[in-house]
Amino acid sequence: SLLRTSIEVSLETGGAFDVSFASLGGLWKLGSEDFRPPEARMVTRMLQLVDYRKIRLETEGRRVSLALPGMRLGLGGIAKGYAIGRAIQVLRREGVRASIVDAGGDLQVTGHKFGEEWRVGLMHPRGKEILLVIAARDGDSVVTSGDYERFAFFNGERYHHIINPKTGFPARGLASVTVLCSDPVLADAYATALFVMGGVRAREFALAHPELKVILIDHELRISASKELEGRITSPASGKPEWF
Repeated sequence: SLLRTSIEVSLETGGAFDVSFASLGGLWKLGSEDFRPPEARMVTRMLQLVDYRKIRLETEGRRVSLALPGMRLGLGGIAKGYAIGRAIQVLRREGVRASIVDAGGDLQVTGHKFGEEWRVGLMHPRGKEILLVIAARDGDSVVTSGDYERFAFFNGERYHHIINPKTGFPARGLASVTVLCSDPVLADAYATALFVMGGVRAREFALAHPELKVILIDHELRISASKELEGRITSPASGKPEWF
């Protein structure tokens, strides 16, 4: 079911989200002390194995097959959302009326915090302080994708772990994308997809999908956000967002 959702999101985003990106994963050794970006020819070769349309699902037999030898799947852009959702299901089943489930900064809330809305801090992409505070309501999932958690520098350029499935290189244009919606699985996947899309396409996609509320931060730390979030965001360390 998670792979089926992954393919649906891939179709919806024109391949900006693609779990077959894992074929490229071995090329990007961001944790290496002597990190160097891979050669372009190696990336080009491995890109031939990146194509969500070549993932075959057999519903009846619950089998998954890959059309090309060497293809690999990686659920890093969606699995945390799935885990959060399952944990929330367990808590609700056990009668817990107010909760917050956090998986590495991605989260979902239920109920209220002693009668008040939950407050979620959004990290500054280039510092250790909180850049924004978001009021999260009952059932909200809040997921952020950014270039500041797993990265390395080479010749003064930042390389991070969110790979553009079209180019095989780290996505460019944004420093952080936060998505709020009711489904943590979709929030997780769309945060990755919108980061890959970049600012202009991400805005257009968000406007076409009103079920998503989005916060975009570019490399100049300019903040833009869905106008539905107006009144729910406070900015202790920055100016007001540009609403769209």
